[in-house]
Amino acid sequence: MNSGRGRTHGATVAPLQAPDAYRQRSRYAWFLGRARRHTVGVVAAAVLVAVFLTAAAAPLIVPRSPFHQDLDLRTMPPGTRNGAVVYLLGTDQLGRDVLSRVVYGARISLAISVSAVVGSAVIGTVLGLATGFWRGPFDRVVMRLADLQLAIPLILLALLMVTLWGPTTQNLILTFAITNWPLYVRVVRSTTLVIREAQFVEAARALGQANVTIARRHIFPNVLNSIIVLGSFQMAQLIILEGALSFLGVGVRPPYPSWGNMLADGRGYMEVAWWLVLFPGLAIVVTALAVNIVGDTLRDVLDPRLS
Repeated sequence: MNSGRGRTHGATVAPLQAPDAYRQRSRYAWFLGRARRHTVGVVAAAVLVAVFLTAAAAPLIVPRSPFHQDLDLRTMPPGTRNGAVVYLLGTDQLGRDVLSRVVYGARISLAISVSAVVGSAVIGTVLGLATGFWRGPFDRVVMRLADLQLAIPLILLALLMVTLWGPTTQNLILTFAITNWPLYVRVVRSTTLVIREAQFVEAARALGQANVTIARRHIFPNVLNSIIVLGSFQMAQLIILEGALSFLGVGVRPPYPSWGNMLADGRGYMEVAWWLVLFPGLAIVVTALAVNIVGDTLRDVLDPRLS
């Protein structure tokens, strides 16, 4: 008979793990196992991570400042060498490095879209939980406001708000957050209406838990997956919308580079300098496509009905 602690009948007893840690590891293993089945989604996620890392490390990797002008090097084609500097994506009509401007444009486009998605998701989730859980006159007022806002085309509403407030980065984020909250309200409210009648919610009420605690601990985790998927699709839409507003001249103002205003600046040079519209256009298409594919993958992975 073994007298050592932790040994029974000659076999080593594995140390007990905390239930929460085991549950967390099991959740990650389940998520990764399902995600590996979606090869296209994994590739799109890798592309999206590369875009984010490139934007975050822009000051370290760009060859020149995106604001530096050299009229002697204007509209130089991709691959042009000037001494030790190679302009991989060419230069624009003011001699600025297109690669540097595309990379810095990613910082602005991603910062605006991510911040707006977070803002609209927070507003919409709080209102959706409140209207779906408590109902009453507040629910009717909020939903009528959401219906009224959804009846107005998004691009027209955004144009009006940016024109009134001014085309700054902060105003663009605020505009996109305000114009997109009704989508989150409708999704969160519809899910909350179903979950609030579930037996585990009734059990929480019977145990004396406050309504705010029930909404935070029992209902919100069940709507989080829907919020994540909706946010991924909204991010792609806002990248395109920001590019459209900048292209129209009411978005990010020069000299700050944005994919949209780069397209606007280069449209007059398409016949002699095609790269001025090709590369920022590709950046918008590739990033928005990657975000959409990741959203599709998240929907398939996180939906328990598809397990």
